Formats: sequence, structure tokens, C-alpha cells
Amino acid sequence: MFSTDFVSPVTLENPRAGSFQSGVGVISGWACHAHEIVIELDGMPFKASYGTEREPAVERICGHSNAGFSLLWNWNNLGAGPHTVRALLDGVEFANTTVRVTTFGEDPFPRGWSGTFALPGFPVSGETTVVQWEESLQNFVITDGQPNTGGGYNRVSGIDAILENPSLGSAQSGLGVISGWACEAEEIVIELNGRPLRAAYGTEREAAVERRCGHSDAGFSLLWNWNNLGPGTHTVRALIDGQEFANTTVRVTTFGVPFRQGLSGTFPIPDFPRAGENKRLRWEQSLQNFVIIP
Repeated sequence: MFSTDFVSPVTLENPRAGSFQSGVGVISGWACHAHEIVIELDGMPFKASYGTEREPAVERICGHSNAGFSLLWNWNNLGAGPHTVRALLDGVEFANTTVRVTTFGEDPFPRGWSGTFALPGFPVSGETTVVQWEESLQNFVITDGQPNTGGGYNRVSGIDAILENPSLGSAQSGLGVISGWACEAEEIVIELNGRPLRAAYGTEREAAVERRCGHSDAGFSLLWNWNNLGPGTHTVRALIDGQEFANTTVRVTTFGVPFRQGLSGTFPIPDFPRAGENKRLRWEQSLQNFVIIP
């Protein structure tokens, strides 16, 4: 959703208008110039992080690369059904849409589930895509069938900071978010295979983080297209004011290009998360991944 009503260009890229949403995701886009980006979900305002690095196409439009905004969000918190998403730049609305959320019930973060499913005929006839449940994302990710890499750590003693996504040694695919929280930080940097990227810091987190930190605006996030790294194993480091507090590897699966276009597909996920329960997965191009639908 690109707005032409502003002197400075601005767009909401995710969620796509009228799309299905599920699990932990990111509400994101870019704005060439902004003091504040606010996302309203069913009228509830949340300040998005602003100033993260974006791709060369955005840099050409804006004249600088740090134009991205993002808000980490667990769609399960809204409950199943249609919900309204508004985006405001310095108090002026530039996007307004409705999305349909699918959940597995009232628990916003169920634990202990596992499941792997084959999706035949995707991305093209004669090929099969395999997906597996990723608890930290509350969603499915594409996998190459290899075991998780394991190892590493997501926090260190004496530093009130934690890397929550990606989980240690996990499989990753499509557009996702590298996220966590830190009680006090001047700068959070994420290194991907040694390349440093500054994460947005200061977004609102849940009550448990607020109790620990004494304030709720302790979240950090970095929107990232895992396809940019290519398939295989990659290193993720997280640093707070220059000091490492997390280090792990992830295994990325791609369809060969950073942003695959023109695909579509809906697939049944039988007996998940329990026998007799059924949901479906639908390809969502804007996320380069699958979302859960009823």
C-alpha cells in the first residue's frame, strides 16, 4: 500500500491488504522521513521501530537506506477473525486495511507442538516442499529436511538481553524477523555471516518483559529476508553496545531467488496440532512463506 498523499513517500508492505495472518510476524514497510510510525490494531496504538536498513530500491527513492519501520506482533493476541490495521506517519494515516487472523485457540503462545508436512506440487508440478512447525514463530517454516544445527546461546549472564528469534539452530525461510529484548541499550546490532545490521530498538513488549526491565519499550527487531543469504547454514550474532550476547547458526531453505513471484497454493495440514483437528496453509507472496488459514 503506497501512499501518494505525502510529500515524502511511505508504504505499508506487510500485512498485505485483505491477507490472512497467523503466528508471530512483522508489520513493516518504509518511509523516507518520519518522526514516528504508529500501527493501530483494532484501535490499539503501538509505536513501530523506525530507521532500519532497507534494500537499494528504497535507498534510490529516499536517498538513504535507513528508512524501514517494523513492529513485531503475535497475531494470536488478536484472536481469530477479521481485524483492522491502520498505519500513521506523524499522526496522519497512510494505510488502512483488514486482515483475517487464524489461531489454534485462546492460548496466544502454545508450546510443545511439533510437526512436519510435505506439500506436493509446490513450487511447481513434480516438486515437493517440506514445512515444519517452529514454536518461536508460532508458524511453519520451509525446511530442506536436514536436522536443526543446534548449538550456540541466546543470552549471557550479567546482560539483561535475549535473542528470541531465530531460536537456536532453527530452520528459517522467507521474510521473517530477528527479534528479542534488552532492558537498556544504545544500539542493538545483528551480524549475519559477519555483516552488521542495526536493529530497531524501543518497541513495546509484554508484561513479563516490563516487570523485568521496569519499562515496556524494550523490544528490538530487524526485518530480514532469509532468502538473501541463500540456502544452507548461516551464523547469527547479536550485540548490545558492541558486546555479544547471542550467537547461533540457522539453516535456511530457499526457492533459489530472493523474492519468488507468481506462486500460489493451498494445502491441508491434517491432525495438527492434535488428531482430528485440521487447518490449511496458503502461500503468501509478501511474506515469501506460508500462513495458516481455517
